[in-house]
This record gives sequence, structure tokens and C-alpha cells, in this order.
Amino acid sequence: MRILQVSKFAHHVGGVETYVGWLVRALAAAGHDVGMVAMDPPPGRSPMALAGAPLWLTRNRSFDAGASGRVRSAALSVWSPEAGATMARALAEHRPDVVHFHGTCYQLTSSVVQAATRVGVPVVLTAHEYKLACANQTLFSDPDGTICTDCIGAPPLRRALAPVRRRCMKGSRAVSALGAAEHLVSVPVWRRSGALILAPSRFMRDVLLQEGWPAEKVTHLDLPWRSAAEDVVPAAGPRHSIVLASRLVPLKGPHVLLRAWQRVAQDHPDVAVELIGEGSQADELRSLVRTERLPRVSLPGVTDAAGIRRALDRALVTVHPSQCHENSPFALRESLMAGVPALVSRVGGMPEMVGPGSGWTVPHDDPDAWAAGLHTALRSGLAGSAGLLAEVRARSTTAEDHLDHVTAAYSELVARSSR
Repeated sequence: MRILQVSKFAHHVGGVETYVGWLVRALAAAGHDVGMVAMDPPPGRSPMALAGAPLWLTRNRSFDAGASGRVRSAALSVWSPEAGATMARALAEHRPDVVHFHGTCYQLTSSVVQAATRVGVPVVLTAHEYKLACANQTLFSDPDGTICTDCIGAPPLRRALAPVRRRCMKGSRAVSALGAAEHLVSVPVWRRSGALILAPSRFMRDVLLQEGWPAEKVTHLDLPWRSAAEDVVPAAGPRHSIVLASRLVPLKGPHVLLRAWQRVAQDHPDVAVELIGEGSQADELRSLVRTERLPRVSLPGVTDAAGIRRALDRALVTVHPSQCHENSPFALRESLMAGVPALVSRVGGMPEMVGPGSGWTVPHDDPDAWAAGLHTALRSGLAGSAGLLAEVRARSTTAEDHLDHVTAAYSELVARSSR
């Protein structure tokens, strides 16, 4: 089968790219002819390893302050003729049987979706983010740091005005207006595409159904946790830390962890806290550690996959205090697969991923509840336990099963389109 994968980034940014890179390689290994459309990586970055898959890349665009061509990039974030032309060229040269999208907003825009619809190729979308329901794509209001579902099921006028009124994107009316415009343009394009939507969490599927997407067009499909031959193998060494591996930004909730640690640190003198990553909140968090004299807290910055694994090897628990409706975070799967239990916010798809033998859920915005959760987790002895390993084995979706479901969806769509 000839398959074209479409994702905003060809270089690694986060869990979405980890999945897309794996999927391209897995499909190629299974004998499929796979190509990819994405944005050209920024200077100093290279495309992910994609098993020799041909790449069609649009010009790199950055929205960061001071970036060259920032105003032009912002204007093209609603609709990009250039990205549409790149997609049309990929469709003509690769001649795919099916196109699988993983996100298009801002960098590619829905012009690439329209290009696929014009030639009548079947379309699949993995809903990694909430862009079909939310201009901010996170169900989160940036200025006040709260969950926001105001636009779900709302009429177009409200969708256009609410983000601007709330300044929900970066606290800026201008940015929010662009986001609202992109959302109003893209959703009708997606609806006309007839896409089959794969929702990585039941929570995501429920949101899309509330948004009015037909039930027969939205399928829950968990992302892969491990290969069938791969077991859950915990470290044998000493465990002494609480680990958060994430972007250090308000919607990920690192500040909630630190406020909870402030309440329990004296009761656990042999435990340290590691906040691995960088982001807009990093300096504020470092200042909080200094001014509040929080003991045994380190912020080592960004690390690679090997560094994350070493951190998990010494972890008693990982924490995921997201203040938004996380869908199916890779970091949580990674923790459980390393035999480390997880303490997670009771939001989005995360409660679906942990059970009584592998973790705990707590209210997302209550530091006292997080403090109590840390006490429970640190005293549980679950890390590396037989019960945790058994639960994760039973809960986790294998790469082989996931790939079978994805390729079955492709085949069904191709068969329908040929009738």
C-alpha cells in the first residue's frame, strides 16, 4: 500500500513526533511504500530517521518573537498556499492510496487537507490534539491557567469571539484572533474531507462526539506502548527521586508539584525532586526553589532519551500534574513501561492509563491533594513491583496490535473508495 504521512514537524519536538517516526518506520518495515509531508526543520535540526521515506517539505516558519518573517508566518498560519502546493506535488508524485494526518494547524494549515480532498484520496486523522474542538488546541486558557471547554459544541460566531474575548492564546488578542480564524477555516475543510478520526483516548473521542462528529467516523485507538517481544523491565538499582519530565510551562503544572513538595519534603529526607526539561516557566521555577528554599530540587534542563531512562531508573514515582486535558502523553506510557508508578492529574485521558496497581489520580489544581498523593506514592513500594509489572503488561497496547488496527483502517477506507 502507498501511504502518505502528514505531520507539522519532520524533526523531533515531542511525543507526537516520536509516534510518527515510529509509524513511518514500522509501515516501511512491513513492506508499505511510505512518504511524508512536513515543515522543513529549523536551522541546526535534522529530520527524524524515517527509513529512507521520501520527504516533501514546506518552508520553515517560526512565530517566535524576533524570528525572520514572523509577520508573514503569522498571516500564513490560517491558510498556506505554499503548503497546499507542496501537498499537491507529494500527492502527484507519491500517488498514495491513503493519507494519514497527524496535525496541520499553523505550520501546514488545512490547505494540505483540501489538496487531498480534491484528488479524492481517503483520509485518516490521528487526533493528537483538540484542534477540531478548540482554537487553542489544548482546551486551556493561557491567561488564567485554567481548563476551558466553552467552545465545544458552540456556534461559529461564539467560536470566533470567545477566544479573542478571553485572550486564550498566549494572553494576546491578536494571537487569539489568528487562532480563532484558523479554527473557523480549518474545521469545515476537515468535515468535507470525510476523514476517519483515530482518537488515542476515550476522553478525546467523547470530546469529538460532543463536537458533533459522527460516531462512525471517530474510533478510539490507543497508541503503542511496547513491542510484543518487549517486557516491562524496571531498574535494579536504588530509587530515591520524584521525576517530572516535561516542558516547564504552566499548562503542564510543574508549579503544582513544587507547592506539593513544599508540604511534604521534611517527611521524606532521602527523596529528591527532578524537573527535567525547559520552557517559559523554568526561570520562575528556579526562583521559587531559591526563595522558598525547597530542599533537594534540581532542574537539569533538557536531556536525551538515555538521560530520561536513567532518571526513570532512580525514580520512586513520576508526576504528571497537567493543568489541561492531556490526551495520551508519551511520558506517562514511558514511565509505566519502565516500571515506575505515576501520580497524574484527574483530567483528560490520563486516568485511563493508570490503574490501582500502577498509579493514582488527584484533582489537577489542588496542591494539598498532590501533597497527599506524594505521601501515598512514596510509601507505596509500587516501583518495580510484580503487581505493577503485571498491570502494565495487561494494560499496554503492543506496537504490533496498533499497527494491525491502523493498516486495517487504511485497507477499509481504500476498499470503500474503490466501490
